[in-house]
Amino acid sequence: MKSKMFTSIVSVAMAVVTAVTVSTTASADTVTTASGADESVFLTRSAPASSPLGVAINKVQDSYARVTREFDTSTAEAAQGLARRVESEVTAGTIGLHVPAGTTLAYGAAKGYQSDRASIVMIPLSHPSLVAPSVLSVSFNANGARQNYTETQFQPLSADSGNVFSWTDGALKVSKTAYSDGRVTEVGAAPGKSALNSVESSWFDRFLDCMSRMGVSSWIIAGIAVICGAVCIATAGLACTACIVAAYGSLGGVVSFCAAEAG
Repeated sequence: MKSKMFTSIVSVAMAVVTAVTVSTTASADTVTTASGADESVFLTRSAPASSPLGVAINKVQDSYARVTREFDTSTAEAAQGLARRVESEVTAGTIGLHVPAGTTLAYGAAKGYQSDRASIVMIPLSHPSLVAPSVLSVSFNANGARQNYTETQFQPLSADSGNVFSWTDGALKVSKTAYSDGRVTEVGAAPGKSALNSVESSWFDRFLDCMSRMGVSSWIIAGIAVICGAVCIATAGLACTACIVAAYGSLGGVVSFCAAEAG
């Protein structure tokens, strides 16, 4: 059965809006989401496309739809098999991590996804200073060889902000502070003015209000955006796919529902 994930991880677009030029082509395919809703509803309820941000959001919807059509949820046995491989590499030091002292890798809670060309396993990181979706994501090609690994850390600073860090194959790619209104700055820098125009601001106000009611800190959405945006620009392919799948999977159908409500 196809993984019940949803295409509208709208916030990823925040990170790529100023870095890439995208088109507005969207898919009308129908896929069932984690909340049981029809994916095509969200594809027709697009974000405002009056600026590059809105255009990017709509492109991300289309791109993520293709990802979720390709990848199936791995069986628990398959996911644990990959997790054991990752554990052995972490122990041997061939996968190097930057986690706070005392961090636990929850190998028993690993989730996996697979297609004809690749397998991806996500292992949650557990520490008092970290919140979901802090995770180690590792991808393997069709021959079983490890391709990439990405470590992401979400460290809350307040109810409305947090630091986000990401390493790909051991190299630091992202070190930012994310805010609930979508702003992203360098760690330690003063927050700047929101770049959203009035139409987008209204849409995101509704989206973020819904996320808050669902118990998800909105700064995490902006954090996912900047991390996956950086990964996808630098290493389009399995690392990009793994980032998006890991980020969406950690939030279940909440993003899906709130994107529709905001529309």
